[in-house]
Amino acid sequence: MSPLPANEFILKIASRCNLNCDYCYEYNLGDDSWRRQPAFMSLDTAMKAVERILEHIRAHAVTDTIVVSLHGGEPMLAGAAHVSAIAKLIRERLEPHAPVELTMQSNATLVDPDMLTVLRDNRIAVGVSVDGPSHVNDLHRLDHANRSSFDATYSGIRDLRDAGVLSGILSVIDVTSDPLEVFDFVATLEVPQVDFLLPHHNWLRLPRRPNGDLRAYGKWYAPIWEAWLGGRHSWMRIRYFEQIIRALVGAQGLFEGLGLAAVQLIVVAADGSLEGVDTLKSCGDGQQKLHLSIIDAPIDAVLEKNVYAIRQAGADQLCDQCLACPYREVCGGGYFPHRYRGGGLFNSPSVYCDDIQHIIARIRGDIATRSMKAELEVDS
Repeated sequence: MSPLPANEFILKIASRCNLNCDYCYEYNLGDDSWRRQPAFMSLDTAMKAVERILEHIRAHAVTDTIVVSLHGGEPMLAGAAHVSAIAKLIRERLEPHAPVELTMQSNATLVDPDMLTVLRDNRIAVGVSVDGPSHVNDLHRLDHANRSSFDATYSGIRDLRDAGVLSGILSVIDVTSDPLEVFDFVATLEVPQVDFLLPHHNWLRLPRRPNGDLRAYGKWYAPIWEAWLGGRHSWMRIRYFEQIIRALVGAQGLFEGLGLAAVQLIVVAADGSLEGVDTLKSCGDGQQKLHLSIIDAPIDAVLEKNVYAIRQAGADQLCDQCLACPYREVCGGGYFPHRYRGGGLFNSPSVYCDDIQHIIARIRGDIATRSMKAELEVDS
């Protein structure tokens, strides 16, 4: 089967960051390619990237919504004028051919009035990374002088929310934190959606497990699931849980972290290099490299690369252990980089296999119990 065309594009408009988060796959997990990148994507490179995207969606007759995400590093380092120029270029060139969802992932520490104007005017939805209240966030998310980033991030979140451009929160799990405290904190931000993310580990670099508990991360999720199911902050979407619920009922997945839905994501680095999913940097130096550039290669060239094709292969991408697992359709082997065992091989279960099974079993059981109760109430 021919690979599906890309419909989501990450543009790394900045290759530097003003924070130094210790778990960051860009800078602190073994890949140092950022050192050889320009600090910012030039407007010429952005223009070439947009032209390649246009070429790609026209060649494949893509008319459904495409997502273009401005990433870094910290994309706001590029400045309001540069962000505005790139955003206008994206909308002017692509929107006549397909609807465009324009997003940004930021640490929110650099939000100012000029940036807010650019975000509003160009309809850029901003997701913000924050891991919880200050004492949790500052376990990992410090600046280059080891100072707290919390106050600046919190202020930026409030400004983004008030401007109507805050779309969601990404919160990386620290397994030693209190999950309900983190959940309650995120709810105070009045954000419509949160992703509680597993840290990027693999079989060569194992995750932290208090007391050696192989289900520690699954157990971290469980109190949040129980509270959310019971009505606590139930207005807020929790994408990890939604993904599991959708898979359990046979619906299409929402994101790459779980499930077997085809991944249609392309990453363009600041210098125009085309990459596999950027989180592959957590697997070691150069794992994300495809040795292609938008300067001299069409995006279709990425479709021929194994790292792209395998993430569209459904159950065929799974190892024997995953194929035999009753949760394979829901888990999908877990997130691709979390399967890495070295030697360029990803044919293993996720390093979080036991955690994922734990929370899926919990969710499936609770859904089954509720369905049974509903049926009994109807019968009575």
